Amino acid sequence: QEVVEPICHDIETDLRLHVHSAHLKGAVNVNPTKTGVRDPSWFLKIKPLRLLSSFIHIKSRVEVYLNAAFYDHAAVALHNWKTYNEMKNIAELKYGLSLDAIHLPGQTLEQGVDVLEIMRNIHIFVACYTYNLNTQVFVERPSNARNRKNLNTVNVKHAANSIRTHGIGIMSTTVNFAYQFLAQKFLVFSQFLFDDHIKSRMVKEQRFYKEKKLQAESGYPVERAEKLNKDIRKLGVTDDGFSFLDQFRRLIAEMGNALGFVRMVRLGGLNYCTTACGSLPMTKGFEEAAKTFFLPKAGIDAGLILDKALESQNLSVNETDYFAILTNIFSQELKGNDNIHLRDFFLLVPALTINAADAILQSKEKLHKRGRDAVNATFTDDGFALGIAYILKVLDQDKQFDSLHWFQSARQHFVAERARLEESLDMDSTGSGMNGLQAWSQKLASLSKEEAQNMQMVCLL
Repeated sequence: QEVVEPICHDIETDLRLHVHSAHLKGAVNVNPTKTGVRDPSWFLKIKPLRLLSSFIHIKSRVEVYLNAAFYDHAAVALHNWKTYNEMKNIAELKYGLSLDAIHLPGQTLEQGVDVLEIMRNIHIFVACYTYNLNTQVFVERPSNARNRKNLNTVNVKHAANSIRTHGIGIMSTTVNFAYQFLAQKFLVFSQFLFDDHIKSRMVKEQRFYKEKKLQAESGYPVERAEKLNKDIRKLGVTDDGFSFLDQFRRLIAEMGNALGFVRMVRLGGLNYCTTACGSLPMTKGFEEAAKTFFLPKAGIDAGLILDKALESQNLSVNETDYFAILTNIFSQELKGNDNIHLRDFFLLVPALTINAADAILQSKEKLHKRGRDAVNATFTDDGFALGIAYILKVLDQDKQFDSLHWFQSARQHFVAERARLEESLDMDSTGSGMNGLQAWSQKLASLSKEEAQNMQMVCLL
């Protein structure tokens, strides 16, 4: 009571001041000339004292006190576990105390959506979330069923927290679930292109492609892509106003979202491994060290196991390794004679990009609306671009799509159209009046958005 307890309280108070000094900003002023300086570290260096039949080790008693205090406080307020973990690290550096880790469940308040639950319901997740390729974030789509002011997001940190909770084995399981999901979607993908109405239009596009032998100067005409988009829409629309091409685009976007989920989980695994390996020694060769110190066979075997465990934490593996597995599996299956109707898919990509550009513009316009008008409002849908790139890779149609020179043609078309509208606006400024000027300005602004959207599609693909 006179020695040990005051030392424990003083060390805990000192650690708290260290951690919260940035937030206190001078609220607690310590003047050593008035209050004096107390250094309890000297007591921690005292060897165990023997009193009759018992030993008293002050350092061990302080460690027990801090372990209990940190665990109890962190268990009451789970969101403060990082603060107590930082205090533990400072205690080890400043006082040489060997404290236990903050052994708390991984599902804290900042856990967010559990990746394991997403993986089990991946078909629902990819349909209800949109993917952002640059920030590695999934954003929930607004819907009538969930008319609320906030939306859920899933990012790399959530994946890292889930891996810390369930173990690194869920990364391989994620690839298995993604494979099963993609296999189902490729079946629907094949059925769409096998449809007689779509197949007949693809035959026309293939004939045009062989006759014209497109060059970089001309490229695939934008007018032809727009016409194909309108022709497919004439086949019919759903109750929600989606054409067959809209549904096909969403199918490709869902496949891209599944691939984006695999990529995000992979990055979450790298994040977790990087954090977990921060305490590992840089040196290897524990097996050789055990032999050097003439340890028994059990010690040498333990060193060998430890070396293998350290080698398995290979953080330099590129995240595209999983993509290579998923690409090779489907590439072998889809190149047979039974899937010969898939060979013209690259000719449908220009119409799909036009359809995607129109869809993303309509979605962005709904962001400022509320209620039923805000359904399907979103600012990003990079799953479509990722899905297109993946399917072209699986079908080995990259070079054929490049031969269309589609993006060069689209860029030239929209730049020329904008210049023509600007010229028409100057010529029409005297005759049409203010209403005509406003109409031309709105049309010009809309065209600029389409051009920007096509530039974004170029970058993503």
